[in-house]
Amino acid sequence: LRNRLADASAEVHVFKNSIFKTAAKEAGIEDLGQALLGQLAAVTGEGEITGAAKILKNFTAEFDKPKWHFGFLDNDRLDADQIKMLADLPSLDGMRAKLLGTLQAPAGQLVRTLAEPSTSVARIVRAKFAENEA
Repeated sequence: LRNRLADASAEVHVFKNSIFKTAAKEAGIEDLGQALLGQLAAVTGEGEITGAAKILKNFTAEFDKPKWHFGFLDNDRLDADQIKMLADLPSLDGMRAKLLGTLQAPAGQLVRTLAEPSTSVARIVRAKFAENEA
């Protein structure tokens, strides 16, 4: 898991529950619920969150462990379903490409529409010259 997360600029850290509870309380996070039973690992990173979420989702499907209970994104608590939803999103670059494609499509159609009359005239002139030469 660590090797896979490193590709997404993320890391996994294993904590003692008591240390994590103390750190969460100091960070102003007190609603941890029943999630702190058993071993606890946290994934942190500087990269794109969807990449790390995808790796966790795939790793969980492949090995049936770990089970995730919650996460935090910009100090907002995410439940397990929200993390899975993040894993299903395309990457930031993928979303940018889709947006750019959506924005470029009307402009491309406009250029083709504006160019069509001149293209048609050029075809007619070319056909006329070819007819005269024959």
